[in-house]
Amino acid sequence: MPVVGVITLYVSLLMFTLRVHPDRLDYIDQILGACVKKLSGKGKLEDSRATKKIVALLSAPLEKYNDIVTSLNLSNYPKVMDHLDTATNKVIAVVIIQSIMKNNTCISTADKVEALFELMKGLIKDIDRTLDDEVHTEVDIVITCFTFSR
Repeated sequence: MPVVGVITLYVSLLMFTLRVHPDRLDYIDQILGACVKKLSGKGKLEDSRATKKIVALLSAPLEKYNDIVTSLNLSNYPKVMDHLDTATNKVIAVVIIQSIMKNNTCISTADKVEALFELMKGLIKDIDRTLDDEVHTEVDIVITCFTFSR
């Protein structure tokens, strides 16, 4: 089965699980982990259709929970991102930033901030280069809005 077909199946399974068992993050993480296992050894995805499906897979938990903190609890979330090229990683990072801003998310622990920065590393590394002003401003706002609890 082509990789796009496999990823499409995982997207469908994830969407079903998010609807039927939204409280079971372990199920969500297992689906992401199974996808990672299936993609292992394939390197970065080069098929644009498969890449779009991975974007849908990674966007689904953000849309369902409206909270990046929930997605940060999924250990396989960043592992799926490892199979994306740099440009698509930047797209996902922007989606994450937009979700944070839209939902006024407060990240209250240093561990979660570190995990978030790991997800956004493509943007953070490139921020001084050729990022457009709108994204640059969004990243600046997000970075200044993080609150650490004591």
